[in-house]
Amino acid sequence: MKCPKCSHEQSNTFECESCGIIFDKFAQRQKELDSMHVSSSDDYGQSSASRGKVYILAAGVMGVCILIYMFFASSDTDVPSKVLANRIPDVPHSESLMHGIEKQLNDAHPPKNSIEKARNATVFVKTAWSIGSGFFIDKDCHIITNRHVVEFDLDKMTELREKLSTLESFIEHEKKYIANIERRAAGIRGDSPEWFKTELINRKENLTKAEDDYETITSNLDDIEHGFTGREFKVILIDGTEFDGMDAEFSENHDLALLNISESDCPYITPGNSTELQQGEKIFTIGNPEGLAYTVTSGIFSGYRNVEENTYIQTDAPINSGNSGGPMIDDKGKAIGINTWVHRRARSIGFAIPIETALNEFKHSINN
Repeated sequence: MKCPKCSHEQSNTFECESCGIIFDKFAQRQKELDSMHVSSSDDYGQSSASRGKVYILAAGVMGVCILIYMFFASSDTDVPSKVLANRIPDVPHSESLMHGIEKQLNDAHPPKNSIEKARNATVFVKTAWSIGSGFFIDKDCHIITNRHVVEFDLDKMTELREKLSTLESFIEHEKKYIANIERRAAGIRGDSPEWFKTELINRKENLTKAEDDYETITSNLDDIEHGFTGREFKVILIDGTEFDGMDAEFSENHDLALLNISESDCPYITPGNSTELQQGEKIFTIGNPEGLAYTVTSGIFSGYRNVEENTYIQTDAPINSGNSGGPMIDDKGKAIGINTWVHRRARSIGFAIPIETALNEFKHSINN
């Protein structure tokens, strides 16, 4: 007999004399192994068939997608953008919506933040006797300012004459000082020291400005004494555009006036809510203090003060001559008040009329 495992030839039919296997057990084990192989082969065949179906399906889907893409690519290459355009509306940039004065000022002075945006809506108010500020409160170009900025009274005459007296003294002093410098420079051998030249230039510039101011005030006084109406003033925008010949609407109860230039689509400062101010909250003022046009200062809300039955917003933000009528705004650029007056016997104490007061006074004129 030949051993089915090692092929050893022998006569023993029970077990192999060479490798020691039991022939019956070996044969039984071989049948079990053959049976397992057949089962595995069947499972694999079924799995392969399933995978084949999946692959065929995937290939079909991919083919359909390719056909669709080729169809759109050949018929209209802009289909994706058109679909997006239909789903997402094209919202134009806010600048494209600007017209009139707002666009004019935005082009000349593009604002970089909410404070500068409010600055563009602030105006310089110039009269024969003083300077002040104001600001647009609606797109129809209404301007809020203080009454005392644009209304003349007899006290202004006294102020102008006092300014003339001060200017006369200053001009006389500067002329003497300049003459003295020129004499000293003439006595120096060679070139004069550089500081001499600089000092002489600065003094002559100061003298020229003082003489111009003296001439302007003298002319204004002459106009006033010969029938000046007391309502002649100019409104100057940040780009230098000037408007005049307009009427003013005055408040009977508060130091407020409303002007209106004959233009449209003006930039304006959105009214805020002064009643929501909290002590210590940061606020800003915009105006023309001492003729320094469109100056921005900051401070805090110090509290509310009642003076002669009127409520004012108190602040430590600098408010000087020329700030009157300008806007007091919050950090979002919303108007919360109108800069009005300062405490004469204390430094850094200023007051503003709440914006709600102005809106109520001119509610029939302001379109806000």
